[in-house]
Amino acid sequence: MPDTMADVVLRSEARLARSLTGYPFTGALDAQQESEILERIAPLCEGGRFALLPLAALSSQRKALLIEERLLPIKPAQNEHESMAIALDRENSAAVMINGEEHLCFHAVRPGLRLQEAMDCVLTEERLFARDLMFAFDRQFGYLNGAFADVGTGLRLTAALHLPYLEKAKRAEAELKALQGHVVSAKMPLGSVYLVLNGATIGVTEEEIALSVAGAARRLAKEERQAREKALLENPEEIPTELSCMREMLFSDDSLSEKDCMLNWSFLRQAVTAGALPRKLEEVDALLTASSPGHLDAAAGRTLESDERGAYRLQIFRDFLGAEPPERRA
Repeated sequence: MPDTMADVVLRSEARLARSLTGYPFTGALDAQQESEILERIAPLCEGGRFALLPLAALSSQRKALLIEERLLPIKPAQNEHESMAIALDRENSAAVMINGEEHLCFHAVRPGLRLQEAMDCVLTEERLFARDLMFAFDRQFGYLNGAFADVGTGLRLTAALHLPYLEKAKRAEAELKALQGHVVSAKMPLGSVYLVLNGATIGVTEEEIALSVAGAARRLAKEERQAREKALLENPEEIPTELSCMREMLFSDDSLSEKDCMLNWSFLRQAVTAGALPRKLEEVDALLTASSPGHLDAAAGRTLESDERGAYRLQIFRDFLGAEPPERRA
């Protein structure tokens, strides 16, 4: 099997934008036109492949879950209207946003470096809808959409990477600037997480986009692995020592903020990849999802207050680490 580089690459995401012919682009639609678009698309979701969910009928908790699972974009969720809907596949691994950022946006998420698989998923879903719908297309420019960034292929591929060792060595920014091809990058606020994505959808093919983004992700993953190996050789006791301190801290505190949750998750991932913590990476990554506000509220069966979420979040990390440190049990 190909190396998905899951020790560095957190996930692969694909987004494909399409607009229907015969209608203004999103932003210029009136309520009647939005309703007509939904009425045309809704029958295509029947037959068991998709579950069509009007956003206005979803609870805030359900929308939070979809956002945290990266199937529902934040902006449409914050500006919903009666004709906005999301169609989910039965495995919750792909979604179709209707009347959101464009008339249609196909989304797919996969763990690790599986950009080709995510891209194939959205292109397959798009072909199913294209049997009954005509999408706006120009021979010179490609697919037409309301946002210029969606003109051309309409495809956006993103790889999210965890680069703590490159960041600690102060090399992350330089490595990102050295990337070549049709790619841009961004740093997330916390957790040493970086995004690599295609900077253009026009003038390039889907295959060229996939090759560029995947190539950039592989290069960064290779550099991160080398930086990790070097750091562990130079200071083999650093991770076990910090893990012991982290365990002590978690069993001393009474709450865990979202910021500290990200920092602790990032370190636990380092501990697993260093071999200092005998757990699976997917188990560590599940901590982040389970500790998100929507998932915490869903687990509790109600909307929690901020301090309650902090306490629940702390317990999740304690349960993951297991028993209290011996000195605290004494």
